[in-house]
Amino acid sequence: MPTRRPWFGLVVCACALVVAATAAAQPAGGGVLARELRFTSDHGLRLQTDDAGADRVRVSLAALGPAQAPLGPSVVVHEGVDARSALAVREGAALVALVRGGASTFVRFAVVALDAGGAPVGAPKTLDATALRTGRDGVPTAVLACPDPTGFTVLWQELVLSSDRPDARTYFGRIGSDGRWLEPAHVVEVPWAVAALAHDGRGYHLALYFTSSSPEQTRLSLVTLDPGGRPEQHPWWASRPELVSEVQLAVAAGRVLAYWRGGADGTALRSSDVTDVGQWGTEPAPAREHGTLPLEASFALRVDRGREVVVVRGGT
Repeated sequence: MPTRRPWFGLVVCACALVVAATAAAQPAGGGVLARELRFTSDHGLRLQTDDAGADRVRVSLAALGPAQAPLGPSVVVHEGVDARSALAVREGAALVALVRGGASTFVRFAVVALDAGGAPVGAPKTLDATALRTGRDGVPTAVLACPDPTGFTVLWQELVLSSDRPDARTYFGRIGSDGRWLEPAHVVEVPWAVAALAHDGRGYHLALYFTSSSPEQTRLSLVTLDPGGRPEQHPWWASRPELVSEVQLAVAAGRVLAYWRGGADGTALRSSDVTDVGQWGTEPAPAREHGTLPLEASFALRVDRGREVVVVRGGT
């Protein structure tokens, strides 16, 4: 089962970049609304959102065993109104990011300890970042999270509707494995539609969606951020125009690799080495092909002990 996919439109002007965003859940049978897998080199975790009835959802975290079956009991990290989520995993801890817009707007991060076998233990430690938001004119539409050398980095984006045209406000922060702020969330100048985030050993690679006319004409784009979340250059193209979604980044052997759904119908699994900074308007090299991935299936990335990226394909 794939995660719920956002669609972002991005209009590029000579003097400004403006983002507009919409998102919708994709319901599935059996009460499962969304599922996301993340791996360290040795262990895997599953974040699952289930329909809890009465317009409520239950978001839980479980370790993965053979055939991606849950291993041991799960830990509930959220139960209430629906929210967009993201999962990041490192040795000893996992972070679940949750954002919601509308009348019940919130931004929360739950850190869960993992035992030596990679299973969640104890109650999650939750940070509520809602009060750190600047103003109340933004609607959270996207959230990203990744492990970094000392904990986790989080980034969420809000669509600002009070101006004459839609704009984006992006927040960046860092959280320790103990569930405390290492760097409280603050606004950074990232006006582009965000897709995935990875710590590259020095700062960050941030994947973006760039759409010039329609979803089928979307390009995967990249920009690097310094350790404080500030962009270091103008974004560059990393894919040809296609239906891009479910972008994931992996760092292996000093290289940053991007994987995404692409093709005319979004069922082609593709990847590219995006380590080196490119140039806006320059066509990238052809992507590497990894076969087809049905829309009802999911995928995740695992960097093995040999520093090779392994694609883990999931079922419905």
